[in-house]
Amino acid sequence: MLDLEKTREKIIALNESDAKSILMLTAANLQMVSNENGGFTSDNCVDTLIKLFNSIPEPKR
Repeated sequence: MLDLEKTREKIIALNESDAKSILMLTAANLQMVSNENGGFTSDNCVDTLIKLFNSIPEPKR
């Protein structure tokens, strides 16, 4: 499950380079779904993106 508020806080705390990397990974996943690349389904995409967002480290306080 994805806690949107917690994810938002983690994204805000990212530096520009890390934020761009996550954005590129998100775009790549969306492209794989739209191109029907190797059976990568919408469900696979959602699961992968949730794992990606959940893997962002907690902001340092």
